[in-house]
Amino acid sequence: MHFDLPFNFVVYLLVCIVSLAAAVWLIGSSVSLHTSGARRLVLALRLAVVLLALVILAGPARDLRRTESARTAKTALLIDTSGSMALGHRTARIDEVREIVAPVLAEEETAGAAGIAMFADTLDLTGFNSGALPDRNPAGTTNLGQALAAIVEAAPEIPVRNIVVFSDGRAADRDQLMDAVAAAHAADLPISVYTAGLGESLVNLAITQCLVDRHVTPATRLPVRIVMQMQGVDGEPLTVSVKDPFGKTVRQEQITARNGESEAMLVLDVGRQSGQFTVELSPLPDELTTEDNQFEFHVTVIDPTIRILYMEGSNHPDVIWGRDEYLYLKEAFEASGKMEVDVLTIDTQEASGGKLFRIDDPERGYPTTRDELFAYDLVICSDINLSIFTPEQLQWTVDLVAERGGGFCMIGGYTAFGAGGWDKTVWEKMIPMDMQTSDAGYVTEEFVPVFPDDVRDHPILQLDADPARAARILAVHPRFKGTNLVNRAKPAATTLAMYEERGMPIICVQAYGKGRSMAFTSDAAGGWGDYYQTEWGADEKDNRHYQRFWVNTARWLTANSIAHRSRRLTGNSDAVTYSQGETIPVRARFLSAGTGGLRLSAWLDGAADNAKVPLRMNTDTGEFDGVVRLPATFADTEATIVFAAESTKSGEIVATDELTVRVQQLDHELSDLTPDPELMAQVARITGGRVIETTDELAAVIESKVTTTASGAERHIEPLWDSPWLWALLIALLSSEWIVRRVVRYAK
Repeated sequence: MHFDLPFNFVVYLLVCIVSLAAAVWLIGSSVSLHTSGARRLVLALRLAVVLLALVILAGPARDLRRTESARTAKTALLIDTSGSMALGHRTARIDEVREIVAPVLAEEETAGAAGIAMFADTLDLTGFNSGALPDRNPAGTTNLGQALAAIVEAAPEIPVRNIVVFSDGRAADRDQLMDAVAAAHAADLPISVYTAGLGESLVNLAITQCLVDRHVTPATRLPVRIVMQMQGVDGEPLTVSVKDPFGKTVRQEQITARNGESEAMLVLDVGRQSGQFTVELSPLPDELTTEDNQFEFHVTVIDPTIRILYMEGSNHPDVIWGRDEYLYLKEAFEASGKMEVDVLTIDTQEASGGKLFRIDDPERGYPTTRDELFAYDLVICSDINLSIFTPEQLQWTVDLVAERGGGFCMIGGYTAFGAGGWDKTVWEKMIPMDMQTSDAGYVTEEFVPVFPDDVRDHPILQLDADPARAARILAVHPRFKGTNLVNRAKPAATTLAMYEERGMPIICVQAYGKGRSMAFTSDAAGGWGDYYQTEWGADEKDNRHYQRFWVNTARWLTANSIAHRSRRLTGNSDAVTYSQGETIPVRARFLSAGTGGLRLSAWLDGAADNAKVPLRMNTDTGEFDGVVRLPATFADTEATIVFAAESTKSGEIVATDELTVRVQQLDHELSDLTPDPELMAQVARITGGRVIETTDELAAVIESKVTTTASGAERHIEPLWDSPWLWALLIALLSSEWIVRRVVRYAK
């Protein structure tokens, strides 16, 4: 019993004192009660009435706990359905739990006393009263703390009298777990536990990291460092291999399995094609999972060479050296060591018709897609008739120069320039000469080209570092045996050489859109150029000046090529994958010379602060080094690191590159596959539960008489003053006093 005073205790005490004193004074001073015996009797009755009234005023009450809900409360069976429960040596952990729980649910008595709840990322109570074990594929993370907190909060309403947890104990929310366990203990909810997976022979292999450069030059031997984590192994032979983008094994090595972390090093021969490579670790028969036996990484081949598509209509041996005429330009470019040439020729040299094909692959002709053509930096068309090309191919070539900054050169011949009708095509504006002519379109007459003095400092004409020697080289230029006829150079063009007797330009260059173009009206491969390609050198059978001229030409024409320019700067990191909050060491290098007046920086694309990190020259490696940090809250699975070189004077960015790294979102669920019985036992010990190993022990927990005051009982307050007997007593006392007073008065 307790009292619910309507006001402060001191006030109530004063009321008691005043009431009792008033009762004594009134009875003592009464003239109607003339005898002392009468006064004492009436005073006793009056004090009894006052005391009873004061007790009623104090609000006496008692607590009542209804135990009806406790008698119907159930045992909550919390079953872990997270991703790790799909693992198992011969039986999945979730199936192991089903084998323990199913017999209990098959018995009517125990089935009615148990409710099923599933949990992974969150708690699912939708099937609690179904009485059936749910069929659910394991997925998600073991948030045991969240599940226990939710079931403790819902326990009075469900109602629940105790809990049994079935899990492997790989809880990702261990901080929250202990708070939930404390709440269960305070609510007098014992938690019993069953740890799944204890009898497993845990065997697992995982590739955790690859350390490899993702930007390489063609024909590179690329070291791939593979980091592996192994568990439950002892000397088994394994194969680690690398597969190319087509699934073909290109490198493999035999290793021996050892517990813990181990490494392997494979050397990958990279050709000229970028692609996605896959590292694979051969699986063992008893592995828990093979999903982590593979690791992918992308290698980008950065080709610093100038790629040239060279079409030559002359494909027979020349009359002087007796060599195929298309070899002269090809060898000139390839001798530089920085140029790659694909040579195409035709099966018959006619004004129209014929087949254009590659020397090294006769089934391939001029690129049939825009992207294929855009892989080149320079297109050279030497005496190829117009009918060979489609309108789309002609337009792609214009786009390569105007939009992509590529280069183009037309070399003379019977089907070149106006003689071939090229003045009526989309190439007309790109070619730096007015090709219209009323003559036959070409002449077969010998002449020596003249190089105007005001253009001898042009990069194409820099045939020697010494200007005097360069002038002497131009002075001994061999004669040409013919040329196409044109009207004039276009206004924006620069004329590098003239046929002086005719007053006609024979070599002109100009900028066109983002790129550059050249018109060379004589021949560079046999025919009109027999002497030119064989005699412009220092000795017999030496054409070094010829070669230098065309190498200079290719470099100048492709100086603005997007494909070539983008290869100036390349960025790398040590590893393929990084974790949230981790520091990423990065490095950048230039594939071409000349870094003076530039500063390099790197930053994480899309980061909140987007702060640039300065990169500093490492004199030992010749690269620029720095670090970029991944935010601890980075949510994406990939991160892009941007590298940039900018001018120290103008601040203009002159070269950029991007590098994508994988971001490992930490998976606590599969980071450690070992069950944690110690954690589970701790939960049971704190809350007064049991560690369960068999179906019989589970049945005993469900059938046990559990004393509880919090989970099933409900509190109610019953006021004691609201009683007929109490009010009858009060009326009786008042009536008795009145009767005594009347009797005494009449007796007088």
